[in-house]
Amino acid sequence: MRDEQGRWLPGESGNPDGRPIDNISILPYIKRKLQEVPPNERRTYAECIATRIVRAAAGEIELTDGATIRDLLDRLDGKPKQTIETHNDLDQEWYELFQEIAGEAREQ
Repeated sequence: MRDEQGRWLPGESGNPDGRPIDNISILPYIKRKLQEVPPNERRTYAECIATRIVRAAAGEIELTDGATIRDLLDRLDGKPKQTIETHNDLDQEWYELFQEIAGEAREQ
């Protein structure tokens, strides 16, 4: 059941059966691997990756596969939120139309 704003009521869910049992995620394996120490290293994989990212950001080294690191971080920490703003005449026309409709609905 949902409330007037369409939100689920406490104790209700849109997925009462939960995640399917056969749904496999590799994220726990990635997290565990990042805590391992590679051969001939003193630092974990996570520390090695973090060092490369910081050195690349400082301009000390070139990051050869930034897309892979970005994808890894997106999966671990989630993608950063982005705000998108648009401004054009069509937006204003829609806004005015909605205001008009809302005013008519209040009058009835």
